[in-house]
Amino acid sequence: MAPDIRNSSGNIIVIGVGNSFRSDDGVGVFVARELQNRPLPHVSVVTEERDGLKIMDHWSSGDHVVIVDAVASDADEGSILRIELLDALRPSFLARSSTHSFDIAGAVSLSKIVGKLPASVVLYGVEGRNFKMGTSLSPKV
Repeated sequence: MAPDIRNSSGNIIVIGVGNSFRSDDGVGVFVARELQNRPLPHVSVVTEERDGLKIMDHWSSGDHVVIVDAVASDADEGSILRIELLDALRPSFLARSSTHSFDIAGAVSLSKIVGKLPASVVLYGVEGRNFKMGTSLSPKV
């Protein structure tokens, strides 16, 4: 189980992942932009819309990483899933094709191989339904 980062003195990085032009896929970017407008001590907030491999660059200076991204796990639309990505068991839907050029599970695996993993990596996945071209999120998302 990942450490509780709410009282952490370490550097926390929040990464909003997604594509703002694919409707619900933009939820991670939306959340990150909202957080960038708030004073959060020890927290850096970034967005990544282009290259999933760059996620590794973003988290390289963090002790704890929180990723927000859309997921398609067959849960109810708008549901929020919390997944500790350093756990040995990850949900099978993370292995599905991604709209990103390199998926988050792949970034975790590669970081582990090269010894560049932060102490914790937690994904907050928001269940999306509409991944068609567009800039609006579904109401429940």
